[in-house]
Amino acid sequence: MCTANAALGAQAFGGAAQTVGSYYAASAQRAQLRAQADIADIQARGAMAAGEREEQRLRLATAGMKSKQRAAMGANGVDMTSGSAQQVLNTTDVMGEADANTIRSNAIGSAWGYRTQAAMSRAQADGINPGLTALSTGLGAATQVAGSWYQMKNAGLLTQQSQGGGEPVGGTGLRARSGVWGGS
Repeated sequence: MCTANAALGAQAFGGAAQTVGSYYAASAQRAQLRAQADIADIQARGAMAAGEREEQRLRLATAGMKSKQRAAMGANGVDMTSGSAQQVLNTTDVMGEADANTIRSNAIGSAWGYRTQAAMSRAQADGINPGLTALSTGLGAATQVAGSWYQMKNAGLLTQQSQGGGEPVGGTGLRARSGVWGGS
């Protein structure tokens, strides 16, 4: 009997430990997902800032190229207002703008990916309820302990013999004396 009670006690203690552990594990997982979301937000801002810097560098490079083209045309005596000279300068502007738009689009796409990741991490974090997780674990553990108790009781492992007769543990409080329930 002592061994059966000890086994049930150990099983109940293990279930309680699992319940507490599941609460803290769920809390940690939720905190980790929220931290991942915050990091993804920072990465999104970084992607936008990097895109803006790259776009500015490209625009400066395009302006520098255009200046070199003008200087070369001027040194060769080309009329800058003529059709072909103006086409070269316009083409430089158009290609520079196309490249700037590509850089901006890539930065926006990268930032969008990070923001989507942040939103998904926050949604996952919001879906974690440590209290509910612990309750579920606790109910599962209690069910196992109750099942073990029932099996041990039916196997006769939890009966206790007293001086006045045998009464199962958790019985009615009536003891058999002289073959009569509750008699003297």
